[in-house]
Amino acid sequence: MLFDEIDELANDRSISPELRAPALTHLLAALLLRLTAQARTRPDAPSGSEPWLAFRELLESEHARHHDVAWYAERLGWSPRTLARATKTATGRTPKELIDERVVLEARRLLAHTDLSVARVGEAIGFDDASNFGAWFRLRAGQTPAAFRSAAR
Repeated sequence: MLFDEIDELANDRSISPELRAPALTHLLAALLLRLTAQARTRPDAPSGSEPWLAFRELLESEHARHHDVAWYAERLGWSPRTLARATKTATGRTPKELIDERVVLEARRLLAHTDLSVARVGEAIGFDDASNFGAWFRLRAGQTPAAFRSAAR
């Protein structure tokens, strides 16, 4: 998967930093395109699943502020179970997986392309505490935010 390629490239010291940074930028762009393509309804899914389409749109606008499936379901007027069925049918993944993927992608983008501190990146994507953000990011990305940033540069 692209996450593995990004991690491998970020940690490959045989590539000069001048080449590594643009290559990581392109891989992150490719990851965003891949996630966008995966976010589209699967061919075997019922077309126009209203809960799925509404969730996808709301997730794109609110991922930095809300990471809880129940919040999205309530906001959309559906139960978490209805939302889970719709996303599973449309994408093969759970709403929480989709939320986490989108938040990790945004965190990686901010870490790679801004000079915001790790704490500020965490705040920008909805974490009140830098240590909570660091632990969350490490669990999902396989490395600390600082290590990702260092490798991306």
